Amino acid sequence: MTLPTHAPKICGRGEDPAPWTRLKLNTGSGEFRAMSGMLINLIIQMISGAVGGNVAAGAAKNVDLGTLGNTIAGAIGGGAGGQLLGTLIPLLANSASTPDIGSIIGQVAGGGVAGAVLTAIVGAIKNRTA
Repeated sequence: MTLPTHAPKICGRGEDPAPWTRLKLNTGSGEFRAMSGMLINLIIQMISGAVGGNVAAGAAKNVDLGTLGNTIAGAIGGGAGGQLLGTLIPLLANSASTPDIGSIIGQVAGGGVAGAVLTAIVGAIKNRTA
C-alpha cells in the first residue's frame, strides 16, 4: 500500500481555491462537506436584523420591546426580509454561490432594515393595544 505524497484536494478551482471555498464542516468520518451558502446568508441576515431591531428601538422609545424582544423581533424580521430581498434582487440571490463584499454588505443592509421595520411594527402594535 502506498501513501499519497500530497494532501488530496478537497475543493477548488484550479491549483489554489478561493478562500471562501475552504469553509468546510467536518462530519467526523473523515469526510468534509461544504457549508451551505444559504445558511451563511440567513445567519448574516438574522444577526444584522437583531442589531437593526435594537437600533430602531433605541432611536424610537415608543416602539421599544425590551432588549430580548427587540432582538427576537429584529432577528425574525432580518431573516424573513433578507430572504424576501434575496428573491427580488438578483445580486443578493447569487451571493450563496459566490460571496463577495458587495453581496455581504447587501445581506447586512437588507437584514438590518427588515429587522428594524419589523421591530417598529411589532412595538407600535404592542403599545397601541396596551
